[in-house]
Amino acid sequence: NIAAVTFTNKAAREMKERVGQTLGKAESKGLMVSTFHTLGLNIIKREYKQLGLKAGFSLFDDQDQMALLKELTEKQLDGDKD
Repeated sequence: NIAAVTFTNKAAREMKERVGQTLGKAESKGLMVSTFHTLGLNIIKREYKQLGLKAGFSLFDDQDQMALLKELTEKQLDGDKD
């Protein structure tokens, strides 16, 4: 198996396209082209039991974290959302 890993989704799409054009779709089917984040998430999803996670776990980005914190603390802060 071959993995091509990059930093951005745009670069991953471009790499997939170039490999597909060079090798043809049939030959490039088993190739994994993704970002570091996607590759890591796929590994975590595959190995979640060994990592002590539950099936269907969620990962939060910065925006998700802030939204949850605001929701949980809004009542204690008398509606002050900042």
